[in-house]
Amino acid sequence: VMGSITAILRNFIKEARESINIWSQDPALLIEQHQKICDSIVDGRSEDAAAAMFGHFEMIIESRKI
Repeated sequence: VMGSITAILRNFIKEARESINIWSQDPALLIEQHQKICDSIVDGRSEDAAAAMFGHFEMIIESRKI
């Protein structure tokens, strides 16, 4: 069961990445956002991590509309 779920998630992530226009426009922005999320988690700042994730998802959703 876990193998099937993992395969589905990998496929979803691969397709999602291919459809995100911001990758080609500004890949440094995504790296910066991921770093901010990671730093917040490592530092135990859950509210900051949640806010950073929310902002990241908003940008991804907007990018996919283009």
